[in-house]
Amino acid sequence: MEAPSRARARQLGVSDAALTAAACALEVQPRNDAPAAGTTVRVLQWNVLAEGLSNDGFLVQDVLHPAEEACTLQVALAAMDEVRANGGDMTRLKAQLGTPRPAKNHAAVVDWARRWECIKEVVVAAQPDVITLQEFDHMADGGRELAQLGYECALPHGRYIPAHEAGLAKGDPQAYLAHLEKQAVAFAPNAPSTCRKLALRTNASADDDGCAVFWRVSTLVAEQIEFLPFQDVIKKYSGAVRVTLRRRCDGASFCVVCTHLSSGDKAADEAARLCELEARLGSHRCSTGWHRAWLRCRLFSASMRTRRRSERRSARSGRSYEASPASTVCGTTRSTPTGPIAGRRTP
Repeated sequence: MEAPSRARARQLGVSDAALTAAACALEVQPRNDAPAAGTTVRVLQWNVLAEGLSNDGFLVQDVLHPAEEACTLQVALAAMDEVRANGGDMTRLKAQLGTPRPAKNHAAVVDWARRWECIKEVVVAAQPDVITLQEFDHMADGGRELAQLGYECALPHGRYIPAHEAGLAKGDPQAYLAHLEKQAVAFAPNAPSTCRKLALRTNASADDDGCAVFWRVSTLVAEQIEFLPFQDVIKKYSGAVRVTLRRRCDGASFCVVCTHLSSGDKAADEAARLCELEARLGSHRCSTGWHRAWLRCRLFSASMRTRRRSERRSARSGRSYEASPASTVCGTTRSTPTGPIAGRRTP
């Protein structure tokens, strides 16, 4: 039986060649549940690209059938470079690129139904102990569907209530924190979010995006969920979510922190992110007084501004890895939905 993500891709007109390329790019190592593996924790980290933000002018690889040379990403990038070099009219180029086929192709690449099925298929194949997601704007549905795969995201009394339904007052981080603690769900939303603002144009039930943590019920028990709220100068809330987990096989306890850091591909941007990360985790340690091991799930959502990087990287990818709970680790295995999203926006 064909996988749901492939079936959805075919409905959208994706070619067999693109599906084959995506399958080859997806490398999921089989889980080893032998006794020796009891000292590790398998983590799946994924910046999913919120559905509400997916129509943000990305240039993407052509994945439709039949393939057309004129529609390739390389052709579009070359045209953009030429117009910029000659001081040409980018608005006219945008109109030239915005033909029906590129629009259909973009819709196929960022289609949420297809991407979500792909994410669930990776979860089933990898069987991670912990899943961390950023830019996730389907928390209600995601919680229910991942529960069917054996994962939880809340304490026993927890119930998800969208932030936009809570009537949070602007400029009051304590109200934001109280809302998160009351619902006892491992999700820190951006509120009010740009994601929901854009999505409301076409979806009246759109939710805010945010950071989420899920854990495998058969291997882990959640002991505590905490939040560190942030607030920027324009009165929008965001935060880090921290979950204290206990491993069933040996009782070992550790913490997982999920947050979304600022973007940028320059050395100064990376230095700023490291400072931002240390400030957030440092504040969290001071606020709780805990000195436990940290498993930090970090996302550097870098904007890719050079062609070389845009052609070799996906703008949104999953990463899976295994590590000791006492380690600070970064993902090394990347997987992408059908058709990589290149890191350039249309003019």
